Amino acid sequence: MMFKIITTSGTELGFTDSVRFIKRSPEGTFVEATKDEAVGIAFNSSPYNLAGKNEIEGAEAVLIIETDAGREVSELRATTARQAEELQQADENAIALYERLAQQDEALIEIYEQLIGG
Repeated sequence: MMFKIITTSGTELGFTDSVRFIKRSPEGTFVEATKDEAVGIAFNSSPYNLAGKNEIEGAEAVLIIETDAGREVSELRATTARQAEELQQADENAIALYERLAQQDEALIEIYEQLIGG
């Protein structure tokens, strides 16, 4: 099982195989906590508030969504394949456009040569 970390504004921050819950110690530092006592999480070395809590000043709030890693990988592969197809189509369109412009250039050169008598 994996966990997807998403901000409450909808930005996907990434995935993790375990969630590191945090709270503030009496000294004011962040320490690991149980899920029940946590005010936030540490993810990629940054603190985040848990959705519905605002105890970590200046930190964004996140949602933790349990997800199936296999499904996520399959979706990523499908998205990558679709993007590759779109890039290939864009390349083909660019080549076709280049060829049309080259033909137009040749036609313009012929017209120019006819006009100057060459």
